[in-house]
Amino acid sequence: MTCRCIARDEGSDGLACHRAMAHDSWSWSARKRNRYRVLRFREKYGLNGTMEAFGVKRRWLYQRRARLRKGGRNLEALNERSRTPRSRQKWLWLREVIQKIRRLRSLRPNFSKEKLYPFVKFFCEQRNLSCLKPRTNGRLIADAPDRMRSRPIKLGPKG
Repeated sequence: MTCRCIARDEGSDGLACHRAMAHDSWSWSARKRNRYRVLRFREKYGLNGTMEAFGVKRRWLYQRRARLRKGGRNLEALNERSRTPRSRQKWLWLREVIQKIRRLRSLRPNFSKEKLYPFVKFFCEQRNLSCLKPRTNGRLIADAPDRMRSRPIKLGPKG
């Protein structure tokens, strides 16, 4: 382990140091170590004892054991996986409506989602389309790569 200087504390004896281990494959996170410890305990003392001692559910134990076996008893298999959805929800709004919002934003760049709503509502009523609520307008504007702006944002004093 190495000691790296983080900052000098006033009123303390010396430097505040942080002990950091190298992030190699052999260094385990605390959660991974705890998971492995629970699984070893289960093998030794059984299912009911493990559930009572650690407060984990039966399904959790079976899932982790299967994940460890599938990973070839490699402890890297106990790492946490990403919890984000594999596919993001797609916006299925008509292009006409989105283009209308984009045109309105180019004419009036400072109009917020609430100020755009009456114009979009009028446009949709003329064409017998389902109208977007202001909140959906805001989401469409935020999801657009250029934020539906026709000019660059003015920089403030801090950049």
